[in-house]
Amino acid sequence: MRRETSFIRTHIGPWTSYTVLGFLGMLSAFFVSVWVSLEVGLPEHFAATIWTANLGINLAVGLADKRRQGYEDLTIYHHILASLLCCGLGGWLWADSPWVVLDICMLQVGAGAIFGRTGCLMSGCCHGRPTH
Repeated sequence: MRRETSFIRTHIGPWTSYTVLGFLGMLSAFFVSVWVSLEVGLPEHFAATIWTANLGINLAVGLADKRRQGYEDLTIYHHILASLLCCGLGGWLWADSPWVVLDICMLQVGAGAIFGRTGCLMSGCCHGRPTH
């Protein structure tokens, strides 16, 4: 019988690679949003507010999905739509232009998705699962 081995490490210490890379994705999204906010002339606290709102929205959407479906399913598309809707609304209410806020929000999504998808590949949960 042939034993399958993986060249990808699925655990980093006591944590899964998905958890570690997800945390790195959140941190990179925060630093990217602060940097871009400062470059376009928005106050520092505005980027932290956008990041916190995105984090809260994604948590709320994930918990609502889990309650509705009965299991956890972290599909990225409805999380992106909810984040864009809230960032656009917040930008329209509190900033000069909602387009700048939406740009910052999409950079956060991209920075988080890079690490999140790599974590999925390493864990084999969404991408990279072997087919038979």
